[in-house]
Amino acid sequence: RKQPGRSISSVVLPRQSPQSKMDQAEALLEDAREFLASEAWYTERGIPYRRGYLLHGVPGGGKSSLIMAVASELRLPIYVMSFSSERMNDEVLSSLLQYGMHDPPTILLLEDVDLLHSAVLNRHKAVSADEGSPGDSDQDSEKPGKPRKGRRGRLTLSCLLNALDGPTATTGRLLFMTTNDRDALDPALLRSGRIDYELEFKPAVPEQIQRLFLRFYSDFSCPQGSNNDAKLKEGGTADLAERFAQSLEESGRNFTTADVQRHLMKRKKSPERAVSEVQELINAFREEARSQEKA
Repeated sequence: RKQPGRSISSVVLPRQSPQSKMDQAEALLEDAREFLASEAWYTERGIPYRRGYLLHGVPGGGKSSLIMAVASELRLPIYVMSFSSERMNDEVLSSLLQYGMHDPPTILLLEDVDLLHSAVLNRHKAVSADEGSPGDSDQDSEKPGKPRKGRRGRLTLSCLLNALDGPTATTGRLLFMTTNDRDALDPALLRSGRIDYELEFKPAVPEQIQRLFLRFYSDFSCPQGSNNDAKLKEGGTADLAERFAQSLEESGRNFTTADVQRHLMKRKKSPERAVSEVQELINAFREEARSQEKA
C-alpha cells in the first residue's frame, strides 16, 4: 500500500533560534519552496537551476523523515540512487539521471553517500583481482556463455560529479545527500554549487523533546485551528513533557528522536506512563552502550 503523505510538522527538529517560531525542518522547506519559485531568476542570471542539500549527523535523527516530508509538502517524486548495485557503472548512472527521471522538478536522493567511496573501491579491487588472477587468458574470457572478466560495472566519483552538475546534468531538481559521517566525504562533493544548504542532525535537545512529546499526545481529532495546545496545557500534558525532557537531560545521555519515539510508541495512550517509566529508556540506553563497548 502506498505510504500516506507526511506533513512537515511531523518532523520535530530544533528551533532555528530560541526566539524563532520556525524549526529547522520548516526552514529547509521554506528554502526549497523559494528555489522552486525562482526558476526565472536563475535563468536570467545564467545560474544553473539546481539546489543541493546535505543532511548529516547522528543516525536516527530524522534525515530520511525530513526528505519524505519535504517531498510530500511539495508534491514531488523521490528518485533514490543506489551505488552498491553491481549493475551500476558510469554509463548507467548518466543514463538514469538524464533519461530515467520525470520532467522536473524532482528530488534526487543519494543516501549514505559516504559509502560511495567504499563501494567504488571494493568494486575496483574485485575487478583488479579478476584481471590479474593467474590462469586467466584472453581465450577463456571469449568463451561463449562465459562473462568477460574485468568488464563489470565501474562507478567513478568523477562521473557522479559530472552527472550532478556537468554540462549534460539535468536542471530543476533538488539534490539531497545524507550521511552519518560528513568528514568521510570527498571535498569535491561538498563544494559550493553542488551543496548549497547543510543541516546537521544532533542528539535531541530538551525543547525538541518537549515538542515531540506534545505532538505525540495531541488530539488530532480536533478541527484544524482549534485550541488543542491550550487543552494540552490545561490537561497537564505540557508539565509531563517538561518533566520527561528534564529526566533525559539529567541522565547525561544523548538521545535521538528515534530513541525517544521508540519509548513513546510503547506508551502511546498514556503520557503519564511515558514519564513514570522514563528510567527504562535510560537503562536501555546504558545497556546498549555497554554492549557496544564490549564489542
